Amino acid sequence: MKKVILIIFLMVVLFNYFNGCIITRTEKITNNFTKDKINEVVLTNYEQIHFDYKGGKYVVHPSIIKGFSYKGIPYRVDLDSVKEIRESNLPSIEPDDLAHKNITEIITNRYKLIEFDSAGAVYNKRENMIEGNNDQGIPQKIPVDETWQIHTVRPTLVSLSDLAKSNNLFIAQIVDRNNWVYIFDKHGGKLVKKHSAITGVTREGVYVEVNPDSILYANVTRTNVAESIFATTGIVLAVAVGIGVIIVATKESCPFVYSYIDGKYVFDAEPLGGATSMVLERTEYSRMEHLKEVNNKYKIMVRNEVEETQYINEMSLLCIKHDPDKQVYPGINSNFYQIKDPIKPLAAFDEKGTDLKKVVSYDDQLFWQTKMPVNSYLLNKNYRQTLTFVFPKPDTAKTVKLIINAGTSLWGSRMIKEMLQLYGNYIDTWYSKINQKGMEYYQMMNFINSEELYQLKIYVKNNNSWIEKSLINGGGPLISETRVYNLDISDIKGDSLIIKCNPPYGFWTVNYTAVEYNYFSTPAVETIPLIEAIANSRTDIKDKIISSDSIYQVMPNVGDQFFAVYKAEGNNNEIANCYFLKTTGYYKIHIDKNRTLQFDRLSSLTKPGEIVRWSNENYQKWVNGEN
Repeated sequence: MKKVILIIFLMVVLFNYFNGCIITRTEKITNNFTKDKINEVVLTNYEQIHFDYKGGKYVVHPSIIKGFSYKGIPYRVDLDSVKEIRESNLPSIEPDDLAHKNITEIITNRYKLIEFDSAGAVYNKRENMIEGNNDQGIPQKIPVDETWQIHTVRPTLVSLSDLAKSNNLFIAQIVDRNNWVYIFDKHGGKLVKKHSAITGVTREGVYVEVNPDSILYANVTRTNVAESIFATTGIVLAVAVGIGVIIVATKESCPFVYSYIDGKYVFDAEPLGGATSMVLERTEYSRMEHLKEVNNKYKIMVRNEVEETQYINEMSLLCIKHDPDKQVYPGINSNFYQIKDPIKPLAAFDEKGTDLKKVVSYDDQLFWQTKMPVNSYLLNKNYRQTLTFVFPKPDTAKTVKLIINAGTSLWGSRMIKEMLQLYGNYIDTWYSKINQKGMEYYQMMNFINSEELYQLKIYVKNNNSWIEKSLINGGGPLISETRVYNLDISDIKGDSLIIKCNPPYGFWTVNYTAVEYNYFSTPAVETIPLIEAIANSRTDIKDKIISSDSIYQVMPNVGDQFFAVYKAEGNNNEIANCYFLKTTGYYKIHIDKNRTLQFDRLSSLTKPGEIVRWSNENYQKWVNGEN
């Protein structure tokens, strides 16, 4: 039976492979580049490097000693293969001067080193031979004609520890473990210590090596054959025991939503980020960039890919009919706006004065975010950064629509679980109390508001003071949504609108920001009929997700999924369509309930900024493989 199951499984693998039925997603990562094909890296100065179709690769260059021979030949010798490092060249003795002298070593014409034992070798003038036992006690007879250098003293060696301490030590020669001698020119050899790099060829055909320390983040594309099998055939998970689900090591939240297009499911949305309990349930609108009509239908797949239980209340597909020359953005109150040319910032900069205008002027894949880990000295001075955006403002403007794409960082997502884990065996009691809106609920909301980890305050400058105008909700972290926030600026004087936010180190990303004052309108919104919704075991769950009520589609396990099919409607050629997924629900992250409540640590985190410092420490441990 097992053999039959295995054969069926392999046939399904091949079928899916050759028919292109795969699951793919683009992800943003900040560390652990080792196994990924890298599409693009963004450097800390926001320079973008796009690799060709082969992608960039993470490589580790071993420690080497490099330089040029006295003949100009380049040397690159792996340090692990080096037996001796010599700081000077020994004088070579001519055969006529060898009488009564002990020979310590010779270098042959082929640059092979032969070292003699403590008794040394002697020169046999009659036979024109050098005779003696080598350092392993084996008798040697070497014709003088085959020698390049003859030495009668021992070399001065450089130890590896001394070389590691100072790279200024002169290296005249090295001998590898096979006794081949490398003799450097007058500049000597240099140690290049072990280091990693992202290497590849750019789209322009230029080979590059990028230091990972200079990378803010990288975009990678991941494809999972195992996921594809489950997605396209509905095979019972038990058939594929041991076939895991790949997911970014740091991500700890949100369902993954995939759109079906061109024979594959493409990662398209991750709603509900931060809605970690029933009391935090919310509705979110996600732009479905990749969704296309296939046989008069729209197909999506929703998967649980992290250790959490997901509760989906509603999942409706909306068609937004808008003017072809305008872009659609969702507001925060179930409304949508169509805007032709949002106003870009005149200036954008951080607390160091770094120009961010290039980063935030376009709704693309170039993000501002914190380079982690952060120097502890900086955190002790201020645990927040400052982003400032300057826009033109009409004198008569009373309101403005702030259009912004900002979301939770990948590490910020992981920190949700790190914080919840502190409750340990008390977690269920804590959930119960916050869901009942007890004291713990208000403590949580005050913490969220004061620390701005997952809600970011927006300030507008009025003369010399800053006035809080709105809150931005976090989301993502792999896909963040662009949203519209209505700001009352009736009290703001002058012809400039200056907006700032103070994201805590490591918790936020910002992709795009713009404003619009008067030139916007409301597009038509239609709900696309849901034809069917099928869960893991071919269970019909249409009634569970068709509207918001008290009935949820619950996905408690990694790999749980469902498919939803919507009916495609005819399109008026004079009107453009875009699609948004309306999702209502929440999730509960799985933690280890065998751990005890960490009351002292939880109490310490109420101190302003302490959570950011603790987060930074955790990041450093994660990079070092300590957690």
